Parts: sequence; structure tokens; C-alpha cells
Amino acid sequence: MLDLRRALLGRRLASDESQHTKVNKFVGLSVFSSDALSSVAYATQEIMASLSSNVHMAGAAAGGAALALFGLSIPVALSIVGLLLILGIGYRQTVLAYPGGGGAYIVAKENLGELAALTAGSALLTDYILTVAASVSSGVAAITSAFPTLAGWNVSITILCIVFIAMANLRGVKESGALFAVPTYGFIALMLLLLATGFVKVADGFLPKQLASRGDRLVFSNGIFFLTLVSCVLVWACHANTDLLLPLYALGVFIGFTISQAGMVMHWVNYRMTEKSWRIKAFINAVGAVAAGIVMVDIGLTKFAHGAWIVVVLIPIMVATFFRIHRHYISVRSRLAASRTEDIHPRPNRVVIFVSKIHRGTLEALRYAKAIAGDNEVEALTVDFPDDHGHPSPERGKLEADWKKYCEGVPLRVLNSPFRKVVEPIVDELERMAEAEPEYTTTVLLPEFVPDRWWGNLLHNQTAWRLKAVLLTKPRTVVISIPYHLDVAGE
Repeated sequence: MLDLRRALLGRRLASDESQHTKVNKFVGLSVFSSDALSSVAYATQEIMASLSSNVHMAGAAAGGAALALFGLSIPVALSIVGLLLILGIGYRQTVLAYPGGGGAYIVAKENLGELAALTAGSALLTDYILTVAASVSSGVAAITSAFPTLAGWNVSITILCIVFIAMANLRGVKESGALFAVPTYGFIALMLLLLATGFVKVADGFLPKQLASRGDRLVFSNGIFFLTLVSCVLVWACHANTDLLLPLYALGVFIGFTISQAGMVMHWVNYRMTEKSWRIKAFINAVGAVAAGIVMVDIGLTKFAHGAWIVVVLIPIMVATFFRIHRHYISVRSRLAASRTEDIHPRPNRVVIFVSKIHRGTLEALRYAKAIAGDNEVEALTVDFPDDHGHPSPERGKLEADWKKYCEGVPLRVLNSPFRKVVEPIVDELERMAEAEPEYTTTVLLPEFVPDRWWGNLLHNQTAWRLKAVLLTKPRTVVISIPYHLDVAGE
């Protein structure tokens, strides 16, 4: 498995090799402009689809309707250009005010507070997912329209493309940037060729702390895995249909735009004593906030029934979740800090060994138990399933007979389980012992054999895993696994 991982992702990079991840401006531009370029690829189609959604004509009437729609597309395109200019000018001021990086989250948190910041962050997180799902779905739709034999395979092809993109990103920023620079600049070249051709034709007659950890290639591997998984699920749920994905994406984008521009207005107001032209700058960002807000409301109302309701419902849930996670981390930090002042007194230790059968792991557990506790503070527990008449099982008789030979003086107690449960009787007994002797720390030893093959873990040690999961929640209880490694011959 490790060799396959190295073959797919490349060698591991140490933290001091971060210079390896740097890219030049030519490659960096292709990486960070791909989002905007992908919008160009499918925006025109979606504009025409929205304009023609209520037109159902045939024959000559259809031709007239097509001309009318084309006429409407021009002012719509100009309006979009105007909106981009407004947002571009507004974001230029954001760049100047935050040269170290000033996304919607940072601007909102500094100027509008945590609620606005988390709302912007939630919108950005949904957009990270939706831009992958929508962009790749759109690209695959273009491919399948060019090659009709692939029709009906959109979802499968889209998911494969997303997985391929994820693998490329897991190799590192530099490697993925070099790979994606080719299609990015190729797309720009094709768009320029298309515009040139068009002009010639007119002359004739547009995401809990694990996500912050960097992997082997100094990229945020967990975030990439999460983004890939959710994007694939979203593509599957929406059947790779961009008509369903884009309303969700567009609403999240303009929520972020609106909050960011509003935050910049407050930024200039807060710096009015030191910034001479703060009124003009605040006015520019205010225009951007109003323009983005109008578009946001329009999308939310007109596309609500077409999927935008998901974002409307999801973002408040995400904001509430983020607040809860934040409060949890604060609570844990404060309790851990306070625990340093608590008095720690020595506690006697009682060792309990869980036994199902006698094997090498059981014998090693017995020896380890004697090494950490006195002879009178070690005992073994096993669970027996009586038969229909309440008689002990044959396995119990064999275990008790063998125990006298191997026990090394450690007593064995049998817990009867008429309901054929294993974990519950042991937990109940340990709780009874803790209540009877609260001054003791109970150490539970779980002998486990380790299979030679990784898939063997799926077939064995399920009881031990369940016991550990339950006992870790119990105070004054220590759980120790005693591993016994099986070789190939042993299997």
C-alpha cells in the first residue's frame, strides 16, 4: 500500500522543503484564475437557458423568438460586465487594504464580527464544493455533447474527473499547477480564437482542525479528500446537471461578495481618522455591496425552488455548527488548563484481563498484569452464554480446565450472559467494581492477535474494539491492548 501511495503521490516532503511548493507567476495565474475561466465556459449557456425557459414556439415564431432572445442577451451581458467592474474595483481596494490576504472571512471577521464572518465562511465552503461539481459537470457535458456515444455516462465520467483532479492536487501545488496550466492557457487561446472568428463573421453581414493539517506533499490532504467526497456525492445526487448545481453555486458566491464588500465599508469607516479619501473608498465598496446584494436576493428568490433553498437552509446550519465547534475547543482548552492545578494523588491499581480463549496473547497479558499490579489485584473475566436450560456452555468447561494449567495463580470469574451479549456484561461488572472501590484505578487488559494481512482486522478483534470504544468514556479506567502478532504460517 505504501509503495502504491508513493507511486501516485510522489515522495514525502519535509516541512523545511516548503520551497518545493512555490510556483512562478505564469503557473500561479493558471491555478488561481481557473475558477473564473470555468464560469466563462458555462455562463453563456446558462444565461440563454434562463432567458428561453418560458419560450415555447415553433416554426417562424421560434425564429423570431431566437432573435429576441439574442437581443436580450446583449444588455444582460453588459450588465454582467458592469457588475464585474464594480466588484473588481471594490476588491482592488480590499487587496490594497489587506496586502497579506483579505478574503471574505477575514474582512468580515475584522469589521462585521464573527456571525458575518462565519456566514461568509460557510458560503465559501459550499462554493469550494459546488465550483468543483458545477465546473467539472459542465466540462463533461460539453464532452458528451461532442461525442454522443458517451451520452448517459455523465455522472460516472464526472466523478472520475473529480478523483483525477484530487489526485493531481494531492501531489502538491507545484505539480498540479504545472498540469493545469496546459488546459487553462489552452482554453484562453481557444476563447481568443473564437472571438477573432466572431469578429470576422460580424464584418461579413463567462472548509473540525484535521482540515488544517498538511499531508506528505505539504498540501491540505484531508481538505482535498473531503472536497472530493462531497463533490462526488453532489454530482451523483444532481445527476451532473449544471442547471441544478449553478443556482446553488451562484447564491453562495454572491453571499460572500456582499459580506466582503459590506465589511470593507466598515473598514473605511473605522479608519476614517487616518484615511483621507475614506468616503470615496467606502462609497465604492458600498456600491459593490448593494450590487452584489441585489444579485444575491434575486438568485435566492428566483432560483429558490430550483435548488437555492439548499444553500439558504445549509448556511445557517453550518454557522451554528461552526459556533458549536468553536465553543467546544474553548471549553476543552480551559478545562485542560485548569486541570494543571488539580491535586494528583497516588491511586492503587486493579488489573482486569478480558479472556475469551487461551492463546499466546492471553499468556503475555497475564505476565504484564503481574508486572504492573500485585497478585491480589489481578483477576480475569470471561463471558459465557448458557444454553436453553441455563447450563454452562461446553466452551466454559474447557476454558476453566485449561485455566488451571496456564493461569499462574490469577483467578478467573465467569459472567453469565443470557442475552448473548459480551460487551454489556463486562462493562456492567467494571462499573460495579468501580462503585465498590472508588479509590482504585481499573486497568483493563485486552489480549488481541494482529493478523498478518490488513483485511484480517475486519474479521477479528471486533469485541475488543467495541470494548475500548465504551471503556474510554469511563472515568478512572485505563485500557491497554496486548498485541500478539500472527505470522503467515499461523494464519
